[in-house]
Amino acid sequence: MRSTKARSVLSIVVYSLLISSVFIIAGCDIKEMLSRALDVKSLEPKVSVTYDLNGATAGDPPTDTNTYAVNSQVRVAGLPADVVGPSGRRTFVGWSTQSNGGGTNVTPGSILNLASQLFAQAVQNNNSLTLYAIWS
Repeated sequence: MRSTKARSVLSIVVYSLLISSVFIIAGCDIKEMLSRALDVKSLEPKVSVTYDLNGATAGDPPTDTNTYAVNSQVRVAGLPADVVGPSGRRTFVGWSTQSNGGGTNVTPGSILNLASQLFAQAVQNNNSLTLYAIWS
């Protein structure tokens, strides 16, 4: 009769082979599956940053194709030259997380830190943080 330790080791080997067989039959790469399972960062949500011209009468907003994790640093885009403000005569003064300018305000070219609270707001908003143009 085998020792308890030997049976335990044998059981682990057999289970490992069975699991490996299932993944091989299913066409999965075990190393990739394990690395994904152990990569906790891949489970963290990511958010995008979008720009809203907030009433501008012409032009297209800047685009940002990146996605960001919590505490990421985002370089705030400038206003494209072809954008015409509301009524054609208002001056662009920056971006805000609220359309009325009452949120977090940032200037073009500055760094916006997606700290916990701001990031949580973006996650609640379909994983998107909108920066609205503010006009004076």
